[in-house]
Amino acid sequence: WGPVKLLAGLRERGVAEVISERVVGEVAERIWQEKATELLARRPAPESEADRARLIRWLAGKGYRMDHILKALDDGRPLRTFAGHDHD
Repeated sequence: WGPVKLLAGLRERGVAEVISERVVGEVAERIWQEKATELLARRPAPESEADRARLIRWLAGKGYRMDHILKALDDGRPLRTFAGHDHD
């Protein structure tokens, strides 16, 4: 789970918000970013903007923040081009 989903899960289980935010906040941002990037690396490279949008929704559903998702996509997941040609 990413930080957003983890906080929601703790809230659902009755954990005080101040405690859950402190616990989730103790995890370094680089760890959340690494986990988002690792999850994304297991998926096929996006071939279109629609594929990219699906990957964004998938990681958001796992509880990652948009800044983590976009950085993971930008760092290692450029759109795959067809037959070696760039498409605008």
